Amino acid sequence: DSHTYIAMREIVMGYGFDGGEELAPTKLEYFSIGNLDFEEIYNFSTFGHIIKGNGLIKYSFAGTGFGLFVRQGEACTIEVVIDGQSKIISLENDSKKTLAYLSNELEAGSHEISIRVISGSIYVDSIIVK
Repeated sequence: DSHTYIAMREIVMGYGFDGGEELAPTKLEYFSIGNLDFEEIYNFSTFGHIIKGNGLIKYSFAGTGFGLFVRQGEACTIEVVIDGQSKIISLENDSKKTLAYLSNELEAGSHEISIRVISGSIYVDSIIVK
């Protein structure tokens, strides 16, 4: 009567922000530039695969926030442009799920985002939109 127990079968951790929805990397559009290309790699990741490569990535959405998660197999530099505002980001070699970019205070409405790989290769795990 004096002991209380709890059995836990599973704990699922996730990334997000209020009202956000995490989406597979295949929701993005990938554009090869010259001999630069993207490939789908099946591995330990949020949706069971990542998209690796270099070139240009585009995505359109309606909402107030956007986040990009990566699992970098090598160092990489990217340029993120959202609604005409540009930001250069250096990503380190780290296979853990990492929030590479977050913009969660956008005006409500339609947004265009592009991600250009400047050097190295990007390893896209997932995105989150709000």
